[in-house]
Amino acid sequence: MRKTLGLVSATALYALIIMYVGLKITLIATVLTPIVLFFGTALVAGLKEALDNRK
Repeated sequence: MRKTLGLVSATALYALIIMYVGLKITLIATVLTPIVLFFGTALVAGLKEALDNRK
């Protein structure tokens, strides 16, 4: 009985850790995506302008 209880608590702890890490990753992705998109767009616009000016 004790062994089963230990296994259950270990599994629950593992699930909690995975959930916590998943939440952290989601949070970081949510924060980073707009920043990356913004800089990506700015970079592409800058490159386009540089190419247009070169012609």
